[in-house]
Amino acid sequence: MDTNAVTSTQTASVERRELSDCEMELKQKEDELRTLKVDVLRLEETVKEQADMIEVNSQCLHILHSTPQALCSFPELGLRDNSDYVYKIVKF
Repeated sequence: MDTNAVTSTQTASVERRELSDCEMELKQKEDELRTLKVDVLRLEETVKEQADMIEVNSQCLHILHSTPQALCSFPELGLRDNSDYVYKIVKF
């Protein structure tokens, strides 16, 4: 039997295994990348929601400082004074 042929066959077999391993690793990395992209999209949405809430709170605080007594004149809001209003905004 030709030793070159055996070595060549063994080399090809090893190369196929290495290629298969590389393909599996590539697929795993692609899956990880897809997962990370989804995570980034979720984080972007969360940041946008938080920014919107901050904007709403900022607008409410502006209204509170502009008309402090007017807000407490609505009993349905359940506010005793302006500090309750600020607490409810921040808690929101």
